[in-house]
Amino acid sequence: MDKKIIQNKIRRLFNIHHRQAFAYHRYPLNFLRKKPVFFLIGTQKAGTTSLFSYLIQHPEIASPIIKELQFFNMNYQRGINYYHSFFPLKALSGKKVIAGEATPDYFDHPLAPERLYKYNPQAKLIVVLRDPVKRAFSHFNFVKSYNNDIKNASFFEALDKEKKILKTAFEHIRTQPVKSAIDISNYGYIYKGEYINHLRRWFRFFSKNQILIIDFNLLKTNPEQVLETICKFLEIDESFKFSTAQKQNQTTYYSKLTYDEQAVLIKHFTPYNKELFDFLGEKFDWLMN
Repeated sequence: MDKKIIQNKIRRLFNIHHRQAFAYHRYPLNFLRKKPVFFLIGTQKAGTTSLFSYLIQHPEIASPIIKELQFFNMNYQRGINYYHSFFPLKALSGKKVIAGEATPDYFDHPLAPERLYKYNPQAKLIVVLRDPVKRAFSHFNFVKSYNNDIKNASFFEALDKEKKILKTAFEHIRTQPVKSAIDISNYGYIYKGEYINHLRRWFRFFSKNQILIIDFNLLKTNPEQVLETICKFLEIDESFKFSTAQKQNQTTYYSKLTYDEQAVLIKHFTPYNKELFDFLGEKFDWLMN
């Protein structure tokens, strides 16, 4: 039987990526594996795929076998053995090497902060924040490329659908964790950009010196500076020279953001942004009233 057919059968059977299904066979050596100490938690459509691909070039960073483990939001019920099975063996990575993972959907999942804190209260968290207006439209176009439910929908139609779907997702977040997490990931165009609400949840559990917040604009224009800052934050060699030429997971746009669409988003996000900037004591160059 063709390998891809087998992989698709596994994915449908377990409702997970085929590499996640194979991870169950890695359990016996879990006690020898690196445990993650840093987490790139968000946000979606803010360059996290590219950033993580840069970080794992560093000889002092070990990565799991796939990028987005979706454990603290979607797969928590599978247990900690499932989670640890994705990470490399200590003997193969060296004593000085630290492990981390990147799942941008953690940032806005209501249950992720407490779950991650219980797992590792000393964790270091990295958040990339993008202008929520631009992030929302990028998110919409990204999902449009694979989700038939909104393939022919306008942006305003998608925003209207978001309200209904997320209401149900939050109501069933504990009883239907996989479906709820997928729906939040696919439809949270507005919700995900209300950054101050999500950050406050994380700060209930983690201190300010545990959370590094990065402006997407700086990551885009000066990735070397961002990477140096992250190395200092993670206490690893900051002189390492990263290759940042290749960008990953870039969105294909099927339309341009109209004046009316932009105006609606700016009006919605401006109070959230102002509250965020007051909270951080720093202002980013975002679209605002």
